[in-house]
Amino acid sequence: MPYLSNNKPEDFDKYFKESEFNIDGVTVYDKMDPLMIYLLVQLRKNTGLPIVPTSTYRSPEKNKAVGGSKYSRHLKGQAVDFICDNSSDRAIFVREALLLGLTVGVMKTALHVDMRAYDNSKRKLNPDKVILFHYYGRY
Repeated sequence: MPYLSNNKPEDFDKYFKESEFNIDGVTVYDKMDPLMIYLLVQLRKNTGLPIVPTSTYRSPEKNKAVGGSKYSRHLKGQAVDFICDNSSDRAIFVREALLLGLTVGVMKTALHVDMRAYDNSKRKLNPDKVILFHYYGRY
């Protein structure tokens, strides 16, 4: 993965600010998995569409407060939720995220992407673990 000297993926600053990765206004960019950040930048580049994160790394307390799974990828900085409230953009994001090996969760006005299909120790994609699911019953 191409990184800049400050350990950010190339083009990170073109598309994101570290402050967008936060819990209740406190920046948690340093708790994000570098591969997740890289994949998010690639998703932004490949779609040409803005990504406005609404949930990134979560502390165990925050995860519990929002009703997150005890195995949530947000706890490892390996998941991001972002606003996506129209069908055309949603289709583009879903297609491109799946091509990158990201798992995608579809909500009414947002998307969830995570890197569960990447082996944690080898950082290698297992295509059999890439999935698409929806949260409609919950959100």
